[in-house]
Amino acid sequence: MNAQTKMSEKGQVVIPKDVRDSLGLNPGQQFDVLQAGGDIVLRPTGRTTGKSVAEVLADLRARVRYEGPAIPVEQLSWSPDFDEDDRSA
Repeated sequence: MNAQTKMSEKGQVVIPKDVRDSLGLNPGQQFDVLQAGGDIVLRPTGRTTGKSVAEVLADLRARVRYEGPAIPVEQLSWSPDFDEDDRSA
């Protein structure tokens, strides 16, 4: 979605209503203002999904399907002392 707007003399910019509505932005929303090359990026801060950690993990599990055997965490984690010969699988 693209929209044009003007910056006021105070440096204020109005985000068009349709953009605010589609992104779920509310009055008082805070943003990170980033410079990316010659562009300005506004990124909402403190956004949450409203879901618990358990709900987020359940969503992730539903999207990622691994049907193989259980893998010990030690084999998933990388560490500087990891030795390829220490793997047992």
